[in-house]
Amino acid sequence: QSSKPVVMHNSHNTIFLAPQQLGSFEELDEPEEERIVSMYDWSSDTIPFNDMWDFQKKIVQRHLNVLSPASSNSETIASSSTPSPSGLDSVILLQHTPVYTLGTASDPDFIQEKGRVDIVRMDRGGEVTYHGPGQLVVYPILDLRRYRQ
Repeated sequence: QSSKPVVMHNSHNTIFLAPQQLGSFEELDEPEEERIVSMYDWSSDTIPFNDMWDFQKKIVQRHLNVLSPASSNSETIASSSTPSPSGLDSVILLQHTPVYTLGTASDPDFIQEKGRVDIVRMDRGGEVTYHGPGQLVVYPILDLRRYRQ
């Protein structure tokens, strides 16, 4: 693969992409396995940010319970290096009720609409992000052990 940037043009923009942005993937040497993805399509609903954040944490905890050899959960598998039959992948589609999320580098003083829109401090990097009705949000929760880039 070339180390030169790729230039893409359309009628409005020119985009420069580094080779690592092209998303090429290596084929796995292991036999292909069926991956079952749990798809939560609430794209026509507006869901409060904190409710969805709690739901995502429950999905991740369920996945960790399945992967934990010490767990007494009936879904436990023998080794964390062995994938579960479902692949432990989930994708969530939704719209949020109006909310600003603040990353660790953000200053709440940037927000002019205090009191009218929910504000949630997050443990992610970055500044302020707005989510609201009409904006489709996709949350992938993936078991990356069987993906290699």
